Amino acid sequence: MSVETSVGNSQAVHAWKKFMPLQKDVPSKEPSTFYSIQDYPAGYLDKFDPNALFTTWAAKEVESNEGLSDAFLPVELQGGLYVTFVHKGTAAEIGQALGYMYGQWIPENGYRIDTNRKHFEVLSKNYGGPQNPNSQEVAWIPVIKIEE
Repeated sequence: MSVETSVGNSQAVHAWKKFMPLQKDVPSKEPSTFYSIQDYPAGYLDKFDPNALFTTWAAKEVESNEGLSDAFLPVELQGGLYVTFVHKGTAAEIGQALGYMYGQWIPENGYRIDTNRKHFEVLSKNYGGPQNPNSQEVAWIPVIKIEE
């Protein structure tokens, strides 16, 4: 399930509130693993604007879309090269880690963000909720290696 949102006025909780009561009916590969997916429009990451809109998804991985309720919309992740890191802390704190990754680590290590693919976080057994300071999630940022 998805919702349009912005960093400055996050509406992501609404996607999760719609998704969680229905997710038990999703025949997923990993029943306790969830995905928070961000689909940024072209140019979104070129200049930070806290009011710029993007789409965020609350999701689970499935083998097939067949038999899913019409309440669910399909979203696909593309393969390719990703930078990943484990974030430990609250959902509100991940912005600082992402800022470092986008602004420093990725360019300093010879990559650029692949703006044609979705970004996502994997929320599995170590995820204790958005307010839990001990929560762990794995962030995946699509990148392209810069040829030297």
